[in-house]
Amino acid sequence: MDEVGDMDEVGDMDEEDDTVEKGDTDGGATVAVDALEMSEAPREKTLDSVPKATAATMTIAADASSLQDQLAYLLRQHEENQRQQYERDRAIQDRILELQQQLVAREEAVEERLKNLLQERERADRERERERERMLEEKDQERQRAAEERMKEFLREILRTRD
Repeated sequence: MDEVGDMDEVGDMDEEDDTVEKGDTDGGATVAVDALEMSEAPREKTLDSVPKATAATMTIAADASSLQDQLAYLLRQHEENQRQQYERDRAIQDRILELQQQLVAREEAVEERLKNLLQERERADRERERERERMLEEKDQERQRAAEERMKEFLREILRTRD
């Protein structure tokens, strides 16, 4: 260790002076001690960063508040949209119900009309049948009268020929 120097010479601090200062030299080498700066730097950074942290916290709080406002607005919009959709759906359901009722009423009217038409047709068929039967009866009666007349005429002829 003679070439490098013994431990007493290199890096040895005087016993009287325990403090190490920036720029102190010992054995021809400059000792750069940043311990003081290092111990003060975090404190300065902390003190400097307090306003920055406060500003950042305020910014985050403002952003959170803005996001809450946006969320509240979107929720209100969503609720309004749901309400409007419900009203539209309800109006559609009401219209469907109304149309179904109209359809049922029309079906009933058509059924009633068909029933009336069938009754009229049956009446007309019965009337035609009665008329046909009456005409057949008249023709039958006319034939009978004609047959009776012929029979009478035949009997008169026989009686005349006998006389």
